[in-house]
Amino acid sequence: MWAAIIAIVGKVIFFDLQSWGLHDWVYGRDYSLRDATMRLLDFGVVIAFLAAAYSLSQIKGRLESARATVGAASLGMLFIYLTLEVNTFLAAYYPGLQAGGVSLVWAAFGLSLILSGIHVDAKPLRYVGLTLLALVSMKVFFIDLSSLDQFWRIIAFVGLGVLLIAGSFLYLRYREKFSLPAHPRRS
Repeated sequence: MWAAIIAIVGKVIFFDLQSWGLHDWVYGRDYSLRDATMRLLDFGVVIAFLAAAYSLSQIKGRLESARATVGAASLGMLFIYLTLEVNTFLAAYYPGLQAGGVSLVWAAFGLSLILSGIHVDAKPLRYVGLTLLALVSMKVFFIDLSSLDQFWRIIAFVGLGVLLIAGSFLYLRYREKFSLPAHPRRS
């Protein structure tokens, strides 16, 4: 199983990512729906394979670390694909929203990690989601402000604000599900 996982992830990293100009984080050619669909199939198959390997490795013991690794690899590949594809699309059709659009995708991804972490009671997912939301907040203030047009700056701030407030609300609402029980003090 490990050989297949390494081969598939290696293929995507060493062959498929070469078609993106990673210095600009956009696909190297003009944007087309056909090419976007092919990239979705390419990355989607890898992500689906890793997700299936994660689901199939329910056996406890030696496979537990493999399961965590495959799950993290699947989420990492999904994050990379979404970042590159959204950045490419926005560079082609809405260049003024490019930086803010990526921030919105990252914030939505972070919020989905938090929700998944709450749903399955997985502390690492919650912490990665919170970290990603913190990074997005810093990215918006320190990087995106200089590159966004005025209209898109407002849209990005409103969208990011809604996502951050939604994440805070959900985190506070379901905190009893994952918080430690309070121990009474001994006198």
